[in-house]
Amino acid sequence: MVKSYTAGNFRADVLENGRPVLVDFSAPGSRPCRILRPALEDVADELGDMLDVGSVNVGVDGEIAAYYNIAAVPTMLLFVGGEPRGRLVGLQSCQEISETLMCTLGVEEIGYTSQQ
Repeated sequence: MVKSYTAGNFRADVLENGRPVLVDFSAPGSRPCRILRPALEDVADELGDMLDVGSVNVGVDGEIAAYYNIAAVPTMLLFVGGEPRGRLVGLQSCQEISETLMCTLGVEEIGYTSQQ
């Protein structure tokens, strides 16, 4: 499940979360953002036991996007320990997102080993 992050819950749910969090900065009216949504749902389903996945509506919570220098949507940031560690810009497939997450976090860190 892709969660909704707002100015009211961003600190607690993303910055103070003990797990990695993938945050999609998007706009509901953006066609690329709508196309990306199923891939995000797949990532949340596949990797949900290892990280949280959520979305910030830049039209409503633009101050969060501005703070993290989000210039285009969709843009995804991976937060680890409250800090952004990776950035993906534009449309990505579930596989591309997952591979980037594994690379950024380290394969063992999200539960995969080279023997699998």
